[in-house]
Amino acid sequence: MASTMKQTELVKAYLENHYGITAKQAMEELGIYRLGARIWDLKQQGLPIKSAMIDVPTRNGETTKVKMYWLPGKPYDMEGKR
Repeated sequence: MASTMKQTELVKAYLENHYGITAKQAMEELGIYRLGARIWDLKQQGLPIKSAMIDVPTRNGETTKVKMYWLPGKPYDMEGKR
């Protein structure tokens, strides 16, 4: 299992190169199961991470809300989308 510092670095790099990250993406793509804790670590380091609840489809065709985290302007700011 990756150390906390390594996980924090992975999440930071992901945020810098993608429009955002959800807990599911963190688990599937990075092997990180405590995304909220890593986001907290990054905020303590001064990163201006934003978050919002977004709708995502479920297996049965309905939708549910999940939290997405992103960095403003990296490479796409969700607030600019609204």
